[in-house]
Amino acid sequence: MISKVALFAVGRETFALRVEGILQIVSDVRIFTLPLLRQGIRGVFLYRQSTVPLLERRLVAGARENHNEDSPAGHCMIVFSTDAGPVGLPADKILGIVDRAQGREEEANDEQKNCKAAGTVFVCNGDRFPLLDVEALVRSLPQ
Repeated sequence: MISKVALFAVGRETFALRVEGILQIVSDVRIFTLPLLRQGIRGVFLYRQSTVPLLERRLVAGARENHNEDSPAGHCMIVFSTDAGPVGLPADKILGIVDRAQGREEEANDEQKNCKAAGTVFVCNGDRFPLLDVEALVRSLPQ
């Protein structure tokens, strides 16, 4: 069971993420676009002297939003640990970190499932935040 949940926004969409997988939240990071990157990867950035892929905004938030991949200053990235290594998740705003006990997990509705919520939402203060399964996002990348 998760103990804390990070709540964040990508565009107008809001999400939850298990804090246990977050390595760091970074801002003002230079993103390098490289030829022949896999579809779904916007670019790479340096984190602790390693190259880390940054997932595209549309991959995280789904197709419901018209996403501008060129994030203006002030946006941040969540560096998240996966079985394949760290990945960067785009975030426009960190809404907060809450104790798991402040909310509950429920099955996602069909619209939320389309946003890579892996079938679960975190409900806090009446708001429903799709709980991202970052491993599933990484697995969904085309080879």
